[in-house]
Amino acid sequence: MDIYRAIADGHRVDLEELRDLFDAMTFAQAYECRFFADEMSLLSPAEVRDAFRDDALDMNTSAELSGGTDIGRWRCR
Repeated sequence: MDIYRAIADGHRVDLEELRDLFDAMTFAQAYECRFFADEMSLLSPAEVRDAFRDDALDMNTSAELSGGTDIGRWRCR
């Protein structure tokens, strides 16, 4: 779920304050669910996918589910 959906669902947050805390790429990854596969990535998207079983998200439920995987940063600003 990205920050815009969270806000639309009623989560109260100062979006501009959040934007000011991060560079554009970090904000996009952390709050807009936009991920970048380039030379800065620790693992490629294929390597991340390969780490999960194909049935990892197979569940019998009618509820809306969301989840994520935090690989971590390889350097700090």
